[in-house]
Amino acid sequence: MIWLLPIYYLAEESSETASITDGIVKTTIAHVPAGSSRMYATIIAAYFIFGYAMYAILKEMEWYIEMRHKYLKKPLPQHFAVFCRNIPKEVLDNTHLEQFFGSCFSDENVLEARVPMKISNLEKEVAKRDETLEKLEHALAVYQKDGERPQHKEKIDEKKMCGPKELVDSINFYTAKLEEENKAVEEHINHLQEIAIKGNHEESSKQNNGTDIENPAGDESSAHKSFVSSVAAKTSNLATSMASKTGSQLTHSLGHAVSFVTGSDDGELYPSGFVVFKKISTANAALQMIHHRKPFTMEVIEAPNPKDVYWGNVGRTHKDLQLGRLGSFAATSALCLLWTIPMSFFASLSNAGAAREDVEFLDDLFDKYPGLIPVLEQLAPFLVVIFNALLPIILEQFTLFEGPVSSGVVASSKFIKLAAFMIIQTFFVSAISGSIFQAISDIIDDWTEIIDLLANALPAQGTYFMQIILVTTTLNMVFELPRLVAVVMAFLRKYLGPNLTEKERSKAFMGLRAMSDPAPFIHPKFTSQLVLYFIILFVYAVISPITPLITGICFLFMSSMYKHQFIFNYPKTDSGGKLFANFIQIAISCMLIAQITIFGLLGLKKAAKQLPIYIPLLCITILFNMYIKQMHFRVAQFLPTHEGLTEDLHLNEDFDYSFLEGAYIQPALAAEPRLAPDASLTENIDTNKPHEEALIDVDEGEGLGENVGSAETEEDVDDEKKNMLT
Repeated sequence: MIWLLPIYYLAEESSETASITDGIVKTTIAHVPAGSSRMYATIIAAYFIFGYAMYAILKEMEWYIEMRHKYLKKPLPQHFAVFCRNIPKEVLDNTHLEQFFGSCFSDENVLEARVPMKISNLEKEVAKRDETLEKLEHALAVYQKDGERPQHKEKIDEKKMCGPKELVDSINFYTAKLEEENKAVEEHINHLQEIAIKGNHEESSKQNNGTDIENPAGDESSAHKSFVSSVAAKTSNLATSMASKTGSQLTHSLGHAVSFVTGSDDGELYPSGFVVFKKISTANAALQMIHHRKPFTMEVIEAPNPKDVYWGNVGRTHKDLQLGRLGSFAATSALCLLWTIPMSFFASLSNAGAAREDVEFLDDLFDKYPGLIPVLEQLAPFLVVIFNALLPIILEQFTLFEGPVSSGVVASSKFIKLAAFMIIQTFFVSAISGSIFQAISDIIDDWTEIIDLLANALPAQGTYFMQIILVTTTLNMVFELPRLVAVVMAFLRKYLGPNLTEKERSKAFMGLRAMSDPAPFIHPKFTSQLVLYFIILFVYAVISPITPLITGICFLFMSSMYKHQFIFNYPKTDSGGKLFANFIQIAISCMLIAQITIFGLLGLKKAAKQLPIYIPLLCITILFNMYIKQMHFRVAQFLPTHEGLTEDLHLNEDFDYSFLEGAYIQPALAAEPRLAPDASLTENIDTNKPHEEALIDVDEGEGLGENVGSAETEEDVDDEKKNMLT
């Protein structure tokens, strides 16, 4: 668009442009008189820039679909599995859910099903045990380093709220405590696994009269396999019908026993689950099928990576999800409206001289401190950038209301919200409010000049937006290339938190990470900034031709910088391209917004002859948007049937499915039943002494606890205490 610079700069003089003295503003369409034939160049440039953008999007979609399908063929757990929501009660356990999908496809194609459950108490126990293990390993590391057994004060009698604390041998104390917690966790896990396998089908058996599962499709043509399963189930039920009452009573008793052992909250099955298949094509087919006649029942969506599951959202009901989405939308909309206030104020500061005439306290402030005027004008873009940095934190909390089951879904939803904020707040509010503030005093003097004033003020805002993208790019480079934030955090981590062992040093402490453990790259935040770059580029490419040059330089620097960072610094992450699909859709929306903005500006410039030529471009872009949304994104979302079957043929009989077995068990349920400290820390250390023998009197050095365990006589007790003290 460089060729537009002389066309705008050398435009004929007129009374409406006589007040323009800024050299950069003279290179914009603001310097072109109303009705000038030079605006034909603007129309030609618009066809070129938007035509090329549509061509580039088509090429990008071809590349994206190819890479997306290549990703979907990888033997990853999430490609063999699906996530089910709102599961009917009659199939709400591992066994019956597996049978349900076995009847939909075939039993040979289903590897396993996992129905998660409430395990809040177990999670607390596992977390408590992990904390005990960390303390034990730390005590062992202290002993290895100093050669002396560490001691600490501990309240032994937990029944006494204000009982005295006594000095104990840390290694012996935490060893005994870990053993107790290992036993409790192991018993807890065993009870919960019984529930997951058996379930509680007392109510569903009454409703279905012994039928395992309901015909998922609800019609005769699709009921053959379900019918076979039902016949087998009914035949089996004939042999057990006389024991049904006894079985119900046992199940009821088991429920009470579990509640007693595990706590009232644990053991309740969530109305959702994961189903793992043996073939990628089967999982792909399950994603595209309707599995129940009732809307929203047995809703099947993509399964996340097992390490990426948000277990806190897995068990949310349909009603809860609908209310959460409504709350997220309402909160985001309210924040968007309230965010207008600070963003409008910061935008007005870019022209502080004009803002002081409309804001009383600014006028008084600038009279008292005139030196603040240039400072605030330069500071305005920085304030916008700082406030935008707070948005991801706030919007991520709103996104969690919606019930996403993976961080990839969180990132995708958060990106859409951030992009909307960038377009509405950073761009539109800044452009409109800045233009109005700049011309408001002249509008008050002569309101009939509002069209000419806004037509000149809007292009002049291009300078402000160029400042924003330059500031954003510069700050990113200053902090990103030398890794300033990571270096400071690593420096603090070196001196804060436990650091005795390699395990302790490599673990994050209060958000502080070592350089060897970099935090993952925040893709939604960065990609939403790119949306701002693109909306500025699309709008001002033909209005202010110097803008594409500035954005091109920024893209060049960011491209080389982030390529280096992704290769050498950031851990590899792969969400399957969810962000890219959303980015393309938003980019097309940015094109439409930009074209409408240019259309309005041409109207303000009284370009009556040029507008009829420009309107077809709007129609072409709308048709392009409709065309690309018909099938491109759907094709990219799923793996084609033939490609999926071809990939399954490569999985021979010797294919190892071990990476799929138990992949979607909740972390606390999948925890090791018994934990032990690192073997390298326990060499030549006796950690088998009883809990009570760890007690040491602070003054006398004598055992205070009552003997339990390995010492069988009083002499043995004395010998053990002497050995402990030495």
